[in-house]
Amino acid sequence: MLVAGFVEGHLHLEKANVMQRKANRSGTLKEAIAVTAELKPTLTREDIRERSIQVLRALVQAGTTHVRAHAEFDPPKASPGSKWCWSCASNSAR
Repeated sequence: MLVAGFVEGHLHLEKANVMQRKANRSGTLKEAIAVTAELKPTLTREDIRERSIQVLRALVQAGTTHVRAHAEFDPPKASPGSKWCWSCASNSAR
């Protein structure tokens, strides 16, 4: 029997697996934005790379065959997350 793979429709690789650092206790978008803003200065390219790989491996192991990833872009400073996601996208397109 063949079963279609799962699709992850909305994923920010630079924000993957950060709940261990600071949880969004209320589960609201407002708190998620505040937590993300607080964590952004601590994110490095290597850190984002490692967490991205972790979450992508977990998705593949769970049967996910397609991922629609988004990168947050901070124009004034070009966050390491957006740089890593662009690098990831350009490498996977080859």
